[in-house]
Amino acid sequence: MYLIILGISTKIGYNYIKIVFYFRGVNSADNQLQMIVWKMTGFIHQHYDKKLTLDDIAASGAVCRSKCCDLFNKFVGQTPNTYVMKYRITKSCDMLRETNRTVCDIAITCGFQSPSYFSYVFRSETGLTPQDYRKQITVP
Repeated sequence: MYLIILGISTKIGYNYIKIVFYFRGVNSADNQLQMIVWKMTGFIHQHYDKKLTLDDIAASGAVCRSKCCDLFNKFVGQTPNTYVMKYRITKSCDMLRETNRTVCDIAITCGFQSPSYFSYVFRSETGLTPQDYRKQITVP
């Protein structure tokens, strides 16, 4: 049995990671591929706060860049870069909800290169600016 992160969804006021368990005793090739994806998603989870390239992600699974993209599309349903961005948004939502850190600090902590790009991506994913998201979740 393997734990594979299939995707991250961010809803206003509710964040979750969709997790699916696979058991495929017959096809060991798929099990090996799933383990590679598991390694790569684990690498992203450990290093989301740093600049990540496709080369870094692929190297964590000991595959080439094109194989990395193929595996993400097959098992996760999105590109590695989309997965990284969505994971960063999920982590930033957690920080906005659980801390009083500034939006600028959260942006840098979550691996975004600038607070303005973070705000742009955050708004396109959630429909709210980071400040509005924080206000919405803190209103009783």
